[in-house]
Amino acid sequence: KDSGIATEGDLLLVDDGMRTSVGTVFASGSVCTRSGGAVTEKTWADAAQESGVLVERLVQEMGA
Repeated sequence: KDSGIATEGDLLLVDDGMRTSVGTVFASGSVCTRSGGAVTEKTWADAAQESGVLVERLVQEMGA
C-alpha cells in the first residue's frame, strides 16, 4: 500500500504497455487492470496475452 503504485480497488492500475504508475514496475494477469477497464475475472489466455505485451515492452526498454 505504501509503494506509490496507483490502484483501482484492489488491483494495480497499468497502461497499455502494462506499466504501473511507478515507471520501473510492470504487472500483468489477475493483479492488475487498465484504467477505465471493466473489472472482470481474467482467463489464462488473458493473462498470457498481457504477459506477452509486458515482455515485449521490457525488451523494447532494454534496447534488445
